[in-house]
Amino acid sequence: MHTIVISDLHLSDAEPINLKQPLWKKFRQKQYFIDQEFKNFIDKLNSEISSPKELILNGDIFDFDSVMSLPEDGSISFNHHESKRGLSSTEVKSTFKIQKILEDHHLWIQSLASFLSNDNKIIFIIGNHDVELHWPQVQNKIISMMNIDKDLARNIIFCEWFYISN
Repeated sequence: MHTIVISDLHLSDAEPINLKQPLWKKFRQKQYFIDQEFKNFIDKLNSEISSPKELILNGDIFDFDSVMSLPEDGSISFNHHESKRGLSSTEVKSTFKIQKILEDHHLWIQSLASFLSNDNKIIFIIGNHDVELHWPQVQNKIISMMNIDKDLARNIIFCEWFYISN
């Protein structure tokens, strides 16, 4: 078994270019997303390591705090503060946020799904920017957006805590 650990990707929804301040949040513009590099990384792992692998996504893979998208269909109510600073962290609002993130990172989530072949495992460890991974609806949304069958979904683990010895 090979173990690969990555962290702190801080995936979020795409930020449109601010014409008045073009450098503002530039790292959140689609042209700077790491999705293609992540796909290349996964493809390389799958081609060079034939034995089973586990990919540990060691916290802050998503950045729920920076999602500024708001539901436009009235399905989720939000207050004035949330309209300026982003939705709070309820299960329903967090599920909306993960959907917005993954809609903007389609290639990333497809690449993650492709990793699951050959008995590979994906382990999500919750970080401080993606504490909303704790919600079951958020976990289910991630799995459903991978578009994988139930057998492969069993190889995805969401860890709420970890212990390091020695």
